[in-house]
Amino acid sequence: MRVSLSVLSLLVALVGASSFVFLVVAIATDFWYIIDASRLETAANGTAALSSHSGLWRTCRLRSKCYPLINPFRHENANITDSHRQLL
Repeated sequence: MRVSLSVLSLLVALVGASSFVFLVVAIATDFWYIIDASRLETAANGTAALSSHSGLWRTCRLRSKCYPLINPFRHENANITDSHRQLL
């Protein structure tokens, strides 16, 4: 079975475009890692929110808002110099 050059180049272009789309979706979403603890929450009368989902940039709890995964600049009195900020 011989594949012509035009069919092969079309296939390579489709795979390249789809991989770029998947990369953009993976970086942009917060659903890389999902923790579903709904059974534990109902067993504990719903007092603690245990379920969450996180992505590359932030973590989200189901009953509260999302927060950055790593934020070294969150405290005003942190001992971080300007050169450390540039490296981070």
